[in-house]
Amino acid sequence: MTAPSTLAWLAGYRFPAGEEEGPGQALLEAFRAPTGLRAGVAASGLDELTGLDLAYRMLWQRRLLFDVGQPLLPDATAWTA
Repeated sequence: MTAPSTLAWLAGYRFPAGEEEGPGQALLEAFRAPTGLRAGVAASGLDELTGLDLAYRMLWQRRLLFDVGQPLLPDATAWTA
């Protein structure tokens, strides 16, 4: 994916979805240092599907950051804002 299509795809995660406070904090802790998305989700203790869904939502919210010049794949590197 190119940067514009990555951002367009990520825009689907712009709306809040349920209770995110506790799981979100766990993800923020896991991404204090730049980490691959799957590895960070695993380190947070969340299951992969729930954790990746929330991680993408947090990327859209800019609570997590990533290199927009790189494809946003499940192993892309992310870090806390």
